[in-house]
Formats: sequence, C-alpha cells, structure tokens
Amino acid sequence: MDAATSRAVSAEFLGTLVFCFLANTAKTPMGVGIAYAVSSYMAAPISSGHLNPALTMAQALSGHAQYSMSGLYLTAQILGGIVSALLEVLLLPGVHLGHHKHLSPPGCFPLHNANWLHAIIWEAGLTFVFVSVVYACTVGRKDFNPVAPLAGGLALYIAGESGGIYTGAILNPARLIGPAVVFFCGWKRFWFNLIGQLIGGLAASGFAVSSFGTGPNYGDNREELDSRTGLGERLMPEEEHI
Repeated sequence: MDAATSRAVSAEFLGTLVFCFLANTAKTPMGVGIAYAVSSYMAAPISSGHLNPALTMAQALSGHAQYSMSGLYLTAQILGGIVSALLEVLLLPGVHLGHHKHLSPPGCFPLHNANWLHAIIWEAGLTFVFVSVVYACTVGRKDFNPVAPLAGGLALYIAGESGGIYTGAILNPARLIGPAVVFFCGWKRFWFNLIGQLIGGLAASGFAVSSFGTGPNYGDNREELDSRTGLGERLMPEEEHI
C-alpha cells in the first residue's frame, strides 16, 4: 500500500469514527446531519469523505470508484464504526460493553411501530435518497463537489425527521455494525436494516448509471444533458473520485 492510499484509508477510518461517535451521541436529526457534514469535510480532501459503506459500495458497482480501493474503504469504515462504539464505552457514563437490559446504548435503535418490512423499505428509501444526493454532487456536477458533505448532511437530517421514529434512519452499515458488535444490541432488526441499506445503495447506483453513465465513459451523456438543461460543465471522464 503506497503512502497516498494509506492516507486515504486512514482518513476514511478516522472520519467514520468521528461521524459515528458524533451521530450516535447527537440529540436530534439535525445533529446527525451536522455530524456528517463536519466529518466528511474533514476527510474529503484526502479520501473523498464517503464514511458510509453503502455509498462506497454503490460507487464501486456503478464504476465510479476502483474495486481495490473500495474494499479498503469498506474495511476502514466498518472498523471506524466499531472503534467509535468502543470510544463511547470509555467516554460516556453508564455505557459499558455487552447487553443493556434497561438502557439503550448510543446507536441502538429499536423498531418503533414498524415491522421487518417497514424497516427494509424505510432504510432502502432513505439510503437511496442520501446516496443519490452525494452522487449528484460528486459524480454529476464538478462545481457541486465542495457542497457534497453539506448536501449529504442535509439528506441525513431530513431522513431522520422523516423515518427516524421508525428505524432510527441509520442509513449506514458502519453505524449499524459498531453498536451491534460492541453492545450486542439491535440484532433482532439488524439484518432488516442492513438489507434495506444495501438495497438503497444498489438502487442509487443503478440510478447513477442511467443518469451519468459508468466506468471511464461516465461523462459521455453529459454534453447532451447540459445542452437540454443549460447546466454548466460537468466532471470529465478522466476525473477520479477515489
């Protein structure tokens, strides 16, 4: 692993750790959204600031990210989520390893008034929105790239306001896996949420392919689109995102 790759993977690990910690200890959906924006801005100059395995998986499948680098990112993100939960044990009073019978540890969200099908649909739909918003800023428009972390944070904010009461609006496998491993919580709904997040990421990937193309030719259909919409210059095919 060369130095640039090592820095990028480390940035994904640290950024995901910071995001999961801030998001899991935030009191409101707005706090979660701000946590993503801040953490992504911190990592973006080094690693693109994905901080979410669903987003990384989507961009790899659509050909907008390299498979080898995406695998490293996925590993770093999941480890970041787990270490974040361990950090919560060290820093938060009353939080400890293992199962909590009477308390809900940070990042543990029960299904409120929702069954397994509701959980899958809510997580899939909201993850699709989040990933599609980030795609639009990082793949769709070069001039939108600087606002991608903010746009992603706003997507998480509205997702939390909309579906948070039912599933927690987690939308991030790293944020889901960390508390499940460290606190042994949420396993009854773990697979429902995870399946929903992966479906949402896959759907967003397909939507991106239809909108922007795929692989090294993902800019091929943009001049035609720009001529119809009057939008400005878009990312050129040779630009890399990871």
